[in-house]
Amino acid sequence: MGGAMLRRWIAAGLDARCVTVITRSGTGAPEGVRSLTALPDE
Repeated sequence: MGGAMLRRWIAAGLDARCVTVITRSGTGAPEGVRSLTALPDE
């Protein structure tokens, strides 16, 4: 469900480069979205 919402926000004009998602697989995010498997230590 979150992925569908994110795709719609991007379609409505959200810059995908401004988004980071955390998923177990690190895959499946829309093009341009930063996808990680864990929170960064930064």
